[in-house]
Amino acid sequence: MKRLVLMTLVAMCAGAAFAAVADRAPCASGITPASGSAPDAWGQMVRSFAVLPSSGTNSTGAVTTYDNYFLTGMWSAFNMFYVYTTAGSFVRSVTASSPSAGFRDGTGGCHLGNGYFVAGGGGPGLYGYYTYAAGGNPGSVAAGNLMSAGRGIGWNGTYYYAVTGNWSTAVAEYSTTGSQIRTIPYGTGVPIYGVAAHPSQPTYIYAYTQETGNPLKQVVIASGSVVKSFTTGGMAGGADAGGTGSYLYLVGQDPTRFCWVYDGEISGSGVAPKSLGIIRAIFR
Repeated sequence: MKRLVLMTLVAMCAGAAFAAVADRAPCASGITPASGSAPDAWGQMVRSFAVLPSSGTNSTGAVTTYDNYFLTGMWSAFNMFYVYTTAGSFVRSVTASSPSAGFRDGTGGCHLGNGYFVAGGGGPGLYGYYTYAAGGNPGSVAAGNLMSAGRGIGWNGTYYYAVTGNWSTAVAEYSTTGSQIRTIPYGTGVPIYGVAAHPSQPTYIYAYTQETGNPLKQVVIASGSVVKSFTTGGMAGGADAGGTGSYLYLVGQDPTRFCWVYDGEISGSGVAPKSLGIIRAIFR
């Protein structure tokens, strides 16, 4: 009897695990899925999809919202947010303006909550926070200014992390009022373009650089040490980590103009510890 109960519980947990990664399955035309079985490893590509504009200036911005929408746009000649589902389906375009210097990067995580996101930047330029309504509806004008910083920005639930200036300058920690608190021991001499962070892993940032192979690097904020990295699909642009999955969303610049979705192991999934605890309790 115990064996039967155990097998039933394991099957139930396995079913929950499969359900948790269902969004990994491509569901829109034009999406390139990862090869082989469902990804379950750091740095494995889950899918990719083309993003607008299809010609002209570079695509760089990357914002992933809490309800699984993805926003991108042009860098210097910014005039539009392009909205996709995180599975790659185009939703709409929204005429918009940037605080200054185009749309280099952004973050869906924001100290003002789910009703806002951050976008902007340059070399350096101004970042602003925009309103956001559920269903992939960004505001068209910044509701307020956050800080002047360089390329790349992420939010770890407490602080913002952004490149301080143009190429190869340090990454700094910023308060919710936009004040620079300190520089962290990483970034000087590294051509960082995109920066991502996530509240579930507040001790790390993810740096998307234009070094050989355009790698994405997981970096310890306190020490500046690189934990691990993987090469990516093309010339580094914006980066974000968000939504309900465990993924990193990277935007490649001209001539690629793609969003690549990688397994970043940002938040937990699979068989929950609570489920395992129930199994142990039954067989004590």
